[in-house]
Amino acid sequence: MKKIREFILKAGLIISLSWGLYFFWTRIYRFLRQRKYKGPVAVRHSLEELRAEIRKHEWKKDTWRELGDAISYPRHFEEVGHLSKLGNDCDDFSIWCLDAAREGFEDTGLKWMPLGLMSVVWKEGKKLSGHNVAVFVAYDGDVVRLAHMSNWRNGHMYWINESVYGGIALDVARAMGKPLAGWRLTSPDLRKKVACKIYL
Repeated sequence: MKKIREFILKAGLIISLSWGLYFFWTRIYRFLRQRKYKGPVAVRHSLEELRAEIRKHEWKKDTWRELGDAISYPRHFEEVGHLSKLGNDCDDFSIWCLDAAREGFEDTGLKWMPLGLMSVVWKEGKKLSGHNVAVFVAYDGDVVRLAHMSNWRNGHMYWINESVYGGIALDVARAMGKPLAGWRLTSPDLRKKVACKIYL
């Protein structure tokens, strides 16, 4: 029974992350429910401007109305996310950050540019749980710097000491105290898989 359960979890993770069902699901949801919110949000030019908007919003779990879990358009998050009875969860916070910071911003003496949305999944008992973060990259001479932010601590920017994508996933899973099951880094428009790793 345990092997069957593990197989089902792994298959679900591969289909959702590696094959991209989660993002296809999101495009269907956006077409059905949020077409009028398609388009970019106003650009923010600093980390503080990003955090000021994030502080206006409260995390709310996605419901059946979001097809269980779907990523809203950034404009929906900004304009009505904090007013709506619909979900307003980590993926909505993170995808907004990527769009609002699309021209990059200066912080810690470096120019940070949006890289993509990272979906991190960990094992929690007999099921899988996860978190989405906005990933940013900066170049310090020849050294690549990575950082991530989401709704955690009102948009706190987490800098990591590694220059590989998996380092961000490990950082998120460690914060939750859970074993990492897999991750995927997707372009800000959610159409291109940048990198993906399944550990189950």
